[in-house]
Amino acid sequence: MTLLGRVGANKAAYAMIVFPIWALMLSWFFEDFTWTPIKITGVVIILTGNLFIIGKGNLNLRFRHNQNG
Repeated sequence: MTLLGRVGANKAAYAMIVFPIWALMLSWFFEDFTWTPIKITGVVIILTGNLFIIGKGNLNLRFRHNQNG
Protein backbone atom coordinates (compact mmCIF):
# COMPACT_ATOMS: atom_id res chain seq x y z
CA MET A 1 0.00 0.00 0.00
CA THR A 2 2.91 2.34 0.64
CA LEU A 3 4.16 1.86 -2.91
CA LEU A 4 0.67 2.47 -4.26
CA GLY A 5 0.44 5.74 -2.33
CA ARG A 6 3.88 6.93 -3.38
CA VAL A 7 4.00 6.16 -7.10
CA GLY A 8 0.40 5.59 -8.14
CA ALA A 9 -1.57 2.59 -9.31
CA ASN A 10 0.00 2.24 -12.77
CA LYS A 11 3.60 2.06 -11.60
CA ALA A 12 2.70 -0.11 -8.60
CA ALA A 13 0.96 -2.61 -10.88
CA TYR A 14 3.98 -2.63 -13.20
CA ALA A 15 6.25 -3.42 -10.23
CA MET A 16 3.98 -6.25 -9.12
CA ILE A 17 4.35 -7.85 -12.56
CA VAL A 18 8.08 -7.27 -13.06
CA PHE A 19 9.32 -8.44 -9.63
CA PRO A 20 8.36 -12.11 -10.21
CA ILE A 21 10.27 -12.05 -13.51
CA TRP A 22 13.37 -10.80 -11.68
CA ALA A 23 12.84 -13.55 -9.11
CA LEU A 24 12.82 -16.15 -11.91
CA MET A 25 16.04 -14.73 -13.32
CA LEU A 26 17.75 -14.84 -9.93
CA SER A 27 16.55 -18.40 -9.37
CA TRP A 28 17.93 -19.35 -12.77
CA PHE A 29 21.38 -17.97 -11.89
CA PHE A 30 21.64 -19.08 -8.27
CA GLU A 31 19.21 -21.95 -7.67
CA ASP A 32 19.39 -24.10 -10.83
CA PHE A 33 15.94 -23.05 -12.06
CA THR A 34 14.96 -24.84 -15.27
CA TRP A 35 13.24 -22.95 -18.07
CA THR A 36 10.45 -24.79 -19.86
CA PRO A 37 8.45 -23.68 -22.90
CA ILE A 38 5.42 -22.84 -20.74
CA LYS A 39 7.51 -20.67 -18.39
CA ILE A 40 9.10 -18.83 -21.31
CA THR A 41 5.68 -18.33 -22.88
CA GLY A 42 4.36 -16.88 -19.62
CA VAL A 43 7.21 -14.39 -19.35
CA VAL A 44 6.75 -13.35 -22.99
CA ILE A 45 3.03 -12.79 -22.41
CA ILE A 46 3.75 -10.69 -19.31
CA LEU A 47 6.33 -8.56 -21.13
CA THR A 48 4.10 -8.14 -24.18
CA GLY A 49 1.22 -7.02 -21.98
CA ASN A 50 3.43 -4.50 -20.21
CA LEU A 51 4.71 -3.11 -23.50
CA PHE A 52 1.15 -2.84 -24.78
CA ILE A 53 -0.02 -0.96 -21.67
CA ILE A 54 3.01 1.34 -21.62
CA GLY A 55 2.65 2.02 -25.35
CA LYS A 56 -1.08 2.67 -24.93
CA GLY A 57 -0.31 5.38 -22.37
CA ASN A 58 2.08 7.07 -24.78
CA LEU A 59 -0.47 6.78 -27.58
CA ASN A 60 -3.12 8.45 -25.41
CA LEU A 61 -0.77 11.35 -24.68
CA ARG A 62 0.03 11.79 -28.39
CA PHE A 63 -3.66 11.60 -29.31
CA ARG A 64 -4.61 14.25 -26.74
CA HIS A 65 -1.76 16.49 -27.90
CA ASN A 66 -2.92 16.25 -31.53
CA GLN A 67 -6.51 17.08 -30.58
CA ASN A 68 -5.45 20.20 -28.66
CA GLY A 69 -2.90 21.40 -31.18
